[in-house]
Amino acid sequence: MKHSFDLDHDLKKLDIYICIHIYFEVCIVILGNKKKKKMDISIWNEEFWLPKNTTWKDFIQLEQNGIRTPKITDLLYVYPLAGLLYLARILFEYYIAQPLGRSIGIRDSQSNNQRIDSKKSNQLKSSDKKRQQRSTRVGPLAKFSESTWRFTFYLSIFLYGVIILRNVKSKNI
Repeated sequence: MKHSFDLDHDLKKLDIYICIHIYFEVCIVILGNKKKKKMDISIWNEEFWLPKNTTWKDFIQLEQNGIRTPKITDLLYVYPLAGLLYLARILFEYYIAQPLGRSIGIRDSQSNNQRIDSKKSNQLKSSDKKRQQRSTRVGPLAKFSESTWRFTFYLSIFLYGVIILRNVKSKNI
């Protein structure tokens, strides 16, 4: 029996259900096949996870129709991508955001604190607590660098989503 999917409503739900399906696949791989039979009763209950008139067999039918469904091996890409994203952030903050901040007049507080500490040490000895508090504060340049990264990252992700949605709408029309 074939089921028709309302693209706007059912595919959004299906994405969520597929992600949940992958999560439980990971749990089953970790727990082993012995406990899978016990977990099948509650975890794979179609009435709980899937919309009405949908079964797990429909996922096979989706793949046969050319719609890609997530696989457990897709999780292998998470850690390398997270590492690349972290590296991109460090490079962006160091080579783009900090020079930009310095060019508009934002000072690095560490160099400023060192100058203030050297003047005070000559005039009077400051307490260790105040010196530690100054050294643990995040400076304005660091705040600017992080804010610039966040702005750039979220703007680029938003624009990427708009482009993807525009392509999906043009293909479905």
